[in-house]
Amino acid sequence: MQWIVNFKNAVGRWILNRQIQVASKVKRTYTPLSSAMNIGILYDSTYIDKDAIIHQYVQQLRSEGKKVYMLGFVDMDILPGNKKYTLQSEFCWREKLNFFNLPDKHIFKTFLHTEFDLLINLYETNHLPLLALSAYSHANYRVGPKISGGLNYFDAMIDVGDTPNLNTIIKQMDFYLHAIT
Repeated sequence: MQWIVNFKNAVGRWILNRQIQVASKVKRTYTPLSSAMNIGILYDSTYIDKDAIIHQYVQQLRSEGKKVYMLGFVDMDILPGNKKYTLQSEFCWREKLNFFNLPDKHIFKTFLHTEFDLLINLYETNHLPLLALSAYSHANYRVGPKISGGLNYFDAMIDVGDTPNLNTIIKQMDFYLHAIT
C-alpha cells in the first residue's frame, strides 16, 4: 500500500507546483530575525519529544519579545489528545488533507494569510503538507532546511548537514537568521 501513498504524494507535488506557478506571487522581503516581530513556525508534531524542542525554541524567541505562532503537522489520521490548540498554535493532521495529501487552504486561512515577518520551517523530513503550507503562506519571507527542490517552497534554505536532527536544524537556522542583517 506504500505505492498508493507515494503515488498520491507525487500527484500532490505536481498539483502544488502547478498552483505555485499559476498563483500570483506574494512579494517577499527579508526581515532579519533581530527585527522580526511576528514569526510563524511550521514543524512536524508527530512525536512528542520534538514538541518539547520546538516549544523551548519558541520560548526563547518569545523571551526576545517576538510574537510566535506555530502550526504543527501530525502524521496521524486522528489528532491525539495530547495536542492542544492555543491562541498561538494549531495543528494539521491527515483528516485535514485532501486526497493528494495537500492541506485545505480554507481550514488554515488564518495562518496562511497572516503576513509573518519570517516563516521558519523546522522539520527533518520532506513532508508534503508542511511544504504546501509553506508555499501557500503569505509570510514576507520563508526559510527552511536545505532539501531537494526546496526553493519552490522557501525563499531561502539553510544547509543543516547531511543527517540533520531537530536540534541541529534549530541551531543552524537561529545562527544564520541572527547573522544575516
